[in-house]
Amino acid sequence: METQPAQPRIVLPSNGTLLKWTNYISGWRERYFEIKHGHLLYYISKEDQSSVCRGSISIKSIRITLHEFNDCEFMVSVGEDIAWHLRAENTHKRALWIKALTQDSNDSDYGTNSPKTHSSNTSLSSLSLDRKTEVQDQDISSHVAELEAYRTMCREQMTSLRRELQQIGVSQARILCINAIHIAMLDNINQIIAFAKNQNAHRTQDKWEPCTPLSPRAYIAITNRR
Repeated sequence: METQPAQPRIVLPSNGTLLKWTNYISGWRERYFEIKHGHLLYYISKEDQSSVCRGSISIKSIRITLHEFNDCEFMVSVGEDIAWHLRAENTHKRALWIKALTQDSNDSDYGTNSPKTHSSNTSLSSLSLDRKTEVQDQDISSHVAELEAYRTMCREQMTSLRRELQQIGVSQARILCINAIHIAMLDNINQIIAFAKNQNAHRTQDKWEPCTPLSPRAYIAITNRR
């Protein structure tokens, strides 16, 4: 009787680096994550482990959602208050992280820093994941609020810049040109905010109204016609 070859084993991560979405101003930032004592923790960097972690969630309570379009992204959330948007280096590494997070929280490997190994014939597709394609209302509202804050900051900075340009003697024509570009940028932000709110309001009806951002050239042309 022939001996069956041993199944190759895969190593699941217990720590490592992932990209984490911060906000619309800072965007994606590299963070160091660790699975420890039944929790997922993250730090600014690996060297930052000596200090207090920046965030911690119970693995028993997390809900994992795959991104609809990006095969490297996923979201881990707890209830309606906590949602971490994460991005792995590639699809394979995302699958390994998800499998590590969805293991039984009573696994004897939890609470240790040793990497967990499992037979590779365990189907990753059998994981109980929520594959919903829409972002939660609260999450969208949070991002919209960040954009609105960024828009306010841009307006204030442009007012200050215009005043400084006048003080150093920059020509009015040049100031108007810069101002037109700035207004066009704000209009683009307004269009994005309107689109996000519109999509959130009409998602159940499966429809949305297109919003086309204006380029600086188009905005100047419209302004000249007024």
